[in-house]
Amino acid sequence: MYNSEPKNIGAIISDLIKNLGYEKKLSELDAVKNWEEVAGDKISKISRAIKISDGRLTVRVPDPAWKQQLIFLKKELIAALNARLGKAVVNDIYFV
Repeated sequence: MYNSEPKNIGAIISDLIKNLGYEKKLSELDAVKNWEEVAGDKISKISRAIKISDGRLTVRVPDPAWKQQLIFLKKELIAALNARLGKAVVNDIYFV
């Protein structure tokens, strides 16, 4: 049976993404994209989110001192990213 009601193009694309199984990957890419805003000015100036895989975000930092500092903030950064995304996408951050 044909549905004569028009459908919003955004809804069509959203359905297509879900049906093709890309929803998780797009959410993960949003985490990388939102790193700078969530991390704030000071942290985003010295760090860069470079990839995410299976919920593990990899962030490049300039030296071991910054790595140690950010490890202490890891839980807060994960919570802030997931709050920004509206769902639990990031479950760990690996600083390199």
